[in-house]
Amino acid sequence: MVLADELKTILQKTREGLAGNFDPKDPVFISLKEELERLFKKKNLSEVSKEEMEKNIEALTKIHEKSKELERTNNLIKAKYENDAKYARIHKRLMEKDPLTDSERKLFEVLCELKEEVDNHILQNAKILENESFVDKMISRMVIVEFKKKNIPLDLDKSKRIINLVTKEYMNEYHGNIA
Repeated sequence: MVLADELKTILQKTREGLAGNFDPKDPVFISLKEELERLFKKKNLSEVSKEEMEKNIEALTKIHEKSKELERTNNLIKAKYENDAKYARIHKRLMEKDPLTDSERKLFEVLCELKEEVDNHILQNAKILENESFVDKMISRMVIVEFKKKNIPLDLDKSKRIINLVTKEYMNEYHGNIA
């Protein structure tokens, strides 16, 4: 029974750790979640042998440790953006595949400027969020200006990608959706 309790405890900790993630599209999060699901798919915990329980505890411990590390790094990125999860997600997506710049610092600086600009416009008139096409055009202008200021070259595809990410994040927040 002690082993079963240990298994349940680590399973609960692991689930809670993954549930606290603010970035469900993160590839690391997705793989950890899939690994957890794979471990317990089609298994009745009351019919698991001692050896299987020990293997599951070991596997869960690894998943839990990885989820804690993911949460730590996510929180560091989020803290850079004044705890704004939107910009942490944007930052991560822009650094994942085909990064815009080799310097994460440069990306951080341009996104902070962009955040300040967009947030100020929205603070002046929150009703603009009711018109998504207006928000998209506003963000388009701001993205182009801010990236040009930081000498980060953008082609049409990259600018569309950034504009789409930023607009989606603001609209999701406005509508109460999670990215």
